[in-house]
Amino acid sequence: ATLPGLLRRAEVLSLHCPLEAETRGMIGAAELALLPKGAILVHTARGGIVDQEALLAALDSGQVSWAGVDVFAKEPLAADSRFRTHPRVVPTPHLAANTPRGAAGMACGAAESIVAVLAGRLPALEGAVVVPGGLPAPLLPAA
Repeated sequence: ATLPGLLRRAEVLSLHCPLEAETRGMIGAAELALLPKGAILVHTARGGIVDQEALLAALDSGQVSWAGVDVFAKEPLAADSRFRTHPRVVPTPHLAANTPRGAAGMACGAAESIVAVLAGRLPALEGAVVVPGGLPAPLLPAA
């Protein structure tokens, strides 16, 4: 299926994708217009994937009836943002891992990655180490 084809059938659109070059601005005015009138948007992926102004316009027109938004292009959300006061928006803070289990998982994953890198290995999770310019040559996989 294509994205336009999926959007035309999606009464509820829930986004779960990383923010990358091909997903930045992926849902804008044109895509929101493809949704069935009155659709619901749940956005818990990454800020920058949905054009926030286009979403507000779609909510104002009734094209989108409700939106649950957990991520914004700029966080924290500005005090005067319409997302805080719009009658058909449920804004939530971006706290996906803010649970005891989530915090423990992030801490363990970070510690395991540090131990692996100090031992000269790649971290267990691909991309877990953020180093300006990439990983040092001794840690890069053989080509």
